[in-house]
Amino acid sequence: NSPVSGLPTLIPVSEGQVVANINAQLHNGGSISGKIYGPNNQPLSGIRVTAIDPTDTYSSNFTNSDGEYFLKRMPATNYLVQFNPAEYNAQYGTDYMEQWYSNRLESGDADQVSVGEAQTADAIDAILKVTSSTVREVRAEACGD
Repeated sequence: NSPVSGLPTLIPVSEGQVVANINAQLHNGGSISGKIYGPNNQPLSGIRVTAIDPTDTYSSNFTNSDGEYFLKRMPATNYLVQFNPAEYNAQYGTDYMEQWYSNRLESGDADQVSVGEAQTADAIDAILKVTSSTVREVRAEACGD
């Protein structure tokens, strides 16, 4: 009954020996799901989504053609969720920025996503920003526009 992040109990067994009453209880994993959009609310496919738990264990998947992603069979805990468009940018020549849930640029600022046993944290969505539009916004704010 050791948790995923803990160490199992070693049971020595000799050749031909039968060891009885070695039981375990499997826990139902939880999941995270959501949808990734571009700045014009178009769904983005091929964006890597990664959930990282407090022990730096992670689950990762890519968005499908509808911009949806599903991370399954995850231990119940809190996660930081990262949206990484590097492969998408390389394939399509775009300049989307990496970000964390909920619309944060740094992992230290990210909102945690709580996953319960056999529960889904859904609607963990993101709207990715484009680097060049962010630069224009910063310039506009600096100029008082």
